[in-house]
Amino acid sequence: LWRLTSLKNGERPRQLTLDIDGLPIEVHGHQGGSAYHGLYGARIYSPLVASLAETGDMVGGLLREGNAGPAENADTWIPHLVKRLNESTGAQVRVRIDAGFTDNDTLEALEDRGIEYLGRLRSHTGLQKLAAPLLKRPPGRPPEQPREWCHDLAYQAGSWPAPRRVVLVVQERPDDLLLHAFFLVTNLGKF
Repeated sequence: LWRLTSLKNGERPRQLTLDIDGLPIEVHGHQGGSAYHGLYGARIYSPLVASLAETGDMVGGLLREGNAGPAENADTWIPHLVKRLNESTGAQVRVRIDAGFTDNDTLEALEDRGIEYLGRLRSHTGLQKLAAPLLKRPPGRPPEQPREWCHDLAYQAGSWPAPRRVVLVVQERPDDLLLHAFFLVTNLGKF
């Protein structure tokens, strides 16, 4: 809290962004709770870590076994951490999550507690078909600075009981003929 207030001349922040990530920790030998993970080719623990986007400070961690799924325990741990940060800072805490945490249990836990979130979705055929008509450049010569467009979509993943707001982000890249696109799921209001 001291660090956050020192950044703004003693004022408490009104909003904070909590970044949630998985962080494999390699172990040597057969330590309790560690497991071989094929993606990393090693025995690991699979903890979750939380840091503040504004400062980079780590504000929480959850040690999990090496064979834990990406979102395992996230549906209880993230809301608990947000509540603790709300109480200690008085700020509204938003959550930024990776694609591994966009399962229904985690999103529902955040929605049920009124926690705002923004998460990246893995691209797949269904999302690509939805986005295809929107992946076009405006007519005319492109400007020197690359452009970016956002399109609001309603999408229901197979594990979600109802459609959620998905934002398609389309970007031009310098010296690239093809457009780059990715998807975000959010319960934030439109900007």
